Amino acid sequence: MGKSKEEFLSRKKEIDKYFEFLSKLEHDTPVLHYSLTGVNNVHPIDDELLKILKANGFLLIYNLVEAITRITLIEYLNSISKSNISFKKLHEDVQRLWVSNKRFADKNLKNKSEEVIFQELYNEIVSNTIVSFTIELKDDRGEVINEFVKLSGNVDADKIRKLATKYGFDSKVGPAEKAGADLVTIKTNRNYLAHGIKTFTECGGKVSVIDMCNYKKNAILYLEKIISNIEKHIEEGKFKAPKKK
Repeated sequence: MGKSKEEFLSRKKEIDKYFEFLSKLEHDTPVLHYSLTGVNNVHPIDDELLKILKANGFLLIYNLVEAITRITLIEYLNSISKSNISFKKLHEDVQRLWVSNKRFADKNLKNKSEEVIFQELYNEIVSNTIVSFTIELKDDRGEVINEFVKLSGNVDADKIRKLATKYGFDSKVGPAEKAGADLVTIKTNRNYLAHGIKTFTECGGKVSVIDMCNYKKNAILYLEKIISNIEKHIEEGKFKAPKKK
């Protein structure tokens, strides 16, 4: 899980910088000092600008949540592909995932009958073919036309729990479960902004800087635990079928 953890730490660093700056604006009269053609100037950060900056925090936090969820799931699938394992030796959750992925990867699927699709899957299974997962489909020019891991602005704790069921890893995060509740608020406000349903001043006007810092902290706490769960899942080989007693 090296890549996803590196990406997480890199993106976390970006967000920490933004919120460190934002936290300094929670004062009575924050001002911006700058120099223009050798002349020192002072520009007050008014209430409306502060609301916009707070609302922008929802976009940054959500971007972290969705990006890391996607990257971690992709790395999980790649880890299984690299394990040189056949279908019969996979856990049944991952078997279902592989069947779904085979259908995704077949560009001619629409032109095939269910009987043909079933026969092709059956042939691969009985021949003990080493499984692999197709992450994305590309056209003749090499442009990505479809992705297997598609999240589309809908990631919160409930979505991650459903993904955990689908992919077969543990979604329990212990004390971080309460932190995960904030992901709904983050997702909702992100979607308000992304789809133009609410303005930045509307979204930012309902929260304090302290609220936003807590949202950021809780999202990071939740993601850290999910990443840890998936790492443990891979290290312990839980994507494999349990050994028969």
